[in-house]
Amino acid sequence: MGISHIGKWVIERDEGCEPRLYADEVMLHLLGISDNKTPEENYKIWKDGVNSKQREVVEKAFMTMAEGKYKEIQYLWKGENADTRNVRSAGIRNYDYSKGVRIEGIPRDVT
Repeated sequence: MGISHIGKWVIERDEGCEPRLYADEVMLHLLGISDNKTPEENYKIWKDGVNSKQREVVEKAFMTMAEGKYKEIQYLWKGENADTRNVRSAGIRNYDYSKGVRIEGIPRDVT
């Protein structure tokens, strides 16, 4: 894990496909998962870990990002090992991706 504890993630949402989360080493560590998961599994693990009271707010933030607007959000995330982390994430849409919506961002553990 890098000294800054800042990672990188990419979420792709294409019509007719399960959402995918591509994550670097820092983001994988934050999620507490191994790098042998599929991008679809990574997305499910991430989404399921978002605090249930904050899921709607997180989804709205990602919709803002999908509209091409930069957005930063802070939320609680709980891993499979029951550790709760305070995550700050920021991102924006990459319009070079034409198969659907690709949002690229950075996570940071601010626990």
